[in-house]
Amino acid sequence: QSAQLPAYSCALANCINETKDVSWVEGFGDTPGPYLTEKTWKPLHSGVALIFTGQMHIKSVLEEAGFTFDYPWANDYADIPGDLERLEKIIELIDTVTDLSFEDILSGVKESCEHNKDHLFSHSLKNYIDTVNTKGLQKLEAIIK
Repeated sequence: QSAQLPAYSCALANCINETKDVSWVEGFGDTPGPYLTEKTWKPLHSGVALIFTGQMHIKSVLEEAGFTFDYPWANDYADIPGDLERLEKIIELIDTVTDLSFEDILSGVKESCEHNKDHLFSHSLKNYIDTVNTKGLQKLEAIIK
């Protein structure tokens, strides 16, 4: 169903605009994350490239889960801890992406996007999620006891 929405069906890349977009909160410090919602999963399911506009480490967490993001632009901005600095790099990145031709973007993101769409429903991802959940439950049980 998400593939029919213009944000995905008429796009090669999507700024994911996660609900939780800051990594540091005054009076609290670094917040847990990254926080992932349908705003990340829909473009992966639809086969479009991601521009990581949420908390730091979204890209690296998804890569640990088996997704790939080999695009014709650098994604190193995604792990910058400073929210304002990361935002500045995202704005620069959008300028870079919009300067690329349609064909360069399409050919540059195609392999990663196809892999990610397939991986979303793979046994490999299911096994990864099961392992992460099991380890999390074990840590929680150890704390509770």
